[in-house]
Amino acid sequence: PTCTPVAVNTCMRMLQSAASKAADLAADGHDMHHFEAACHRMGQHLAVMSAARAHALAQEFELPPPGGSLSAEQAGYRLPTGVIPRLPHPTSEGGGLPAAQSRAMENL
Repeated sequence: PTCTPVAVNTCMRMLQSAASKAADLAADGHDMHHFEAACHRMGQHLAVMSAARAHALAQEFELPPPGGSLSAEQAGYRLPTGVIPRLPHPTSEGGGLPAAQSRAMENL
């Protein structure tokens, strides 16, 4: 599906503009029943096309089922790599609570 967000927004703006003009004609006494139904169908069609595109794009990010025939690595997924630094050892510097609060404020 090629129903991009920009295209959907453009179509919806045109549809809104046409519906606004149709409302003016309906206020003048013209029968706009069929036009209203066509606008409604077009809005529904745009919603379906947009949802199909979103679903197709989301399928690229689906994980394999647990216990499936392919492992995550065979399916192209890898665990993140890197090294997490160790936590610094707590220090017992002098000064008590006021000094610890002062150091905390400096770290903010």
